[in-house]
Amino acid sequence: MVGVGITKPGLFQTFAVGNPVTHATLTTGTLGLMQIIVAYSGHIAFFGFISELRDPRTFRKALFLLQGLSVAFYITVGVVIYYFAGA
Repeated sequence: MVGVGITKPGLFQTFAVGNPVTHATLTTGTLGLMQIIVAYSGHIAFFGFISELRDPRTFRKALFLLQGLSVAFYITVGVVIYYFAGA
């Protein structure tokens, strides 16, 4: 992300609205869904950690904080790279 921000290879080549996907197939739809699922699949291990906490009631706060930060970082990295590198 830092390298793309410094070199700016596609600055001002981004578009807010692109061409709509008119040839969507089952394969491309499944691929898009699987990318989202695999991005968050490591979080299934959270429930094993609850048993190791000193106070298991804090698990919910920790889980929401971690998920919030994870989503924020995904969005930040995506926006910065798309802005500076283009599509």
